[in-house]
Amino acid sequence: MDEDLIKAAKAGNERAGAFMISLYGPKLLGYCRTIAPDLGDVDRELICEQAVETACRKIDDYDPGKSRLHAWLRGFVRNGVRAWRRGPASQVSPLLVDPGAGSLPPITKTGPVQSDLRVGQLAAAVRALPPHHQLLIALRFTEDLPTYEIASRLGISDAAVRQRLSRLIRQLRTQVEGQGDLGVA
Repeated sequence: MDEDLIKAAKAGNERAGAFMISLYGPKLLGYCRTIAPDLGDVDRELICEQAVETACRKIDDYDPGKSRLHAWLRGFVRNGVRAWRRGPASQVSPLLVDPGAGSLPPITKTGPVQSDLRVGQLAAAVRALPPHHQLLIALRFTEDLPTYEIASRLGISDAAVRQRLSRLIRQLRTQVEGQGDLGVA
């Protein structure tokens, strides 16, 4: 199966990366949890996704005589964790940053936002996210871009954008709901 997957990746088949994630993602995520227990699940998942994306771009360098595919992929996860630990500037993937975009506009509390405590909590939770996560949220919900356009701008697959947004929304929902019943419907 690895041979067919490698051939597809070398041929530039975009589905090869998605298949690699579906096939090896749980193992890579478990490995990432082992070597980086202090990181959050969303960050570890992002590192693993970026590792597979990088591996697909460098698939011509893969030598099956030296290691198995899953071991080769783990090397990219290790490098991703190292890059993550080097500092905040390296936590944002070059694929996720548009140098001309500048920073996100501040979220302000004006008008009806003041009357809804949950919206204020949500705004605070979004502000607490790393910049690359704020960028995804802003592109989707502030600029109201469809996921395929976000994917095009960021140079990643539409499936990756949808998956990351789903995880972020779930994380934000859990965070806001975890702050107790506010009596707001």
